[in-house]
Amino acid sequence: MARLNNSVIGEISGKMGNLVVRKMNGQEFVSQRPVKYRKTKKKVPDRQKMQSAVQFSRTVNNSEKLKLIWGKSKIKATNSYHKLIKHTLENAEPGNLTIKNKITPGGISLSSSEFLFDNGKLNITIANRDKETRSITGNNFSVYILFYFYEPIVKRIENSSLKLISKDFDATTENNFRFNYDTAKLIPKMLKNYKKCIVYFAMVGNKPNIKTPVYSDTIAKEFNT
Repeated sequence: MARLNNSVIGEISGKMGNLVVRKMNGQEFVSQRPVKYRKTKKKVPDRQKMQSAVQFSRTVNNSEKLKLIWGKSKIKATNSYHKLIKHTLENAEPGNLTIKNKITPGGISLSSSEFLFDNGKLNITIANRDKETRSITGNNFSVYILFYFYEPIVKRIENSSLKLISKDFDATTENNFRFNYDTAKLIPKMLKNYKKCIVYFAMVGNKPNIKTPVYSDTIAKEFNT
């Protein structure tokens, strides 16, 4: 704040452009008015992207085995949840998650000859299992499937909804692994309330005495419900 000495235009008070003049203890002082920044609302797609990423990461992190796998990943973050958030945001789009998102951070590649989701029925076939894939299924193993529903039919419904399921299997020696699951009774409202769904699929080995399980990469596909 500057002081005015012997003002040639007489006593001054109030506002002059972007200046404010005040009289204090018989002396006049001038200061610049603070610049006002117009507050802008955050874009809705960005909010939805963050909400979906948080919802997705929490759901995956609630699985103790998936939490362990993400915690051991090389992603630079403090814990499994923060690693999930970071990876999910990097692969999501404004407003929605994508098939690039993962429930496992990399891992052994899977080759699917069938990946269908129709009327609540999911059919996946992992064909011609190679040596690496057999390292997952050579002992007891688990299958993880996450359903991500989005594009609600009516506005009053939440922007997206998630459901994670897992199923345990005994070791298999068959060349093709077929997974069939009927979700019609499990998630009937989701099937009716949303236009689209992304199905994420991964396999995790349960080999004893192994601190970090052997696991597959995530494969994902988008469907119209």
